[in-house]
Amino acid sequence: MDQTFPLRRREIVEEGPPVKTLKERWPALFTERQVFAEFNRIATTNLQNNFFDAMDRYTPRFVTIFKSKKGTVGETLAEFVQQIDLRLSLLQVSCMTICHGGSKTMARAP
Repeated sequence: MDQTFPLRRREIVEEGPPVKTLKERWPALFTERQVFAEFNRIATTNLQNNFFDAMDRYTPRFVTIFKSKKGTVGETLAEFVQQIDLRLSLLQVSCMTICHGGSKTMARAP
C-alpha cells in the first residue's frame, strides 16, 4: 500500500470517486489496519494512539456530562456509566491486589 499511495492520492483528489468505487478498487483501505496505516501516511501521526490518549483525557468529562443527562437518554447513559464504574472498581481492586501481593513477594525475597 505504501507503493501505491501516490496513485491512490492522485485518483482520490483529482477524480473524487464515490466510496463504492474506492471500495471496489482499493478494498484493503477499508480494513482497520489499513485505515490506521493510511492515516499515518497522510498525517504522519499514530491515529490509534492519539485516539486512546484523547479518550483517557476526556472520559472523566464525558462521564460527568452523561451523569447530568435526564429522561430516556439519561437512563441509557446511567447504565453505561454504571458499567464504567464497575470496570474501574474491578481495575482498582486488581491493581491493589497486585501491588499488595507484589510487596509480600518482595518481602519474602532473600
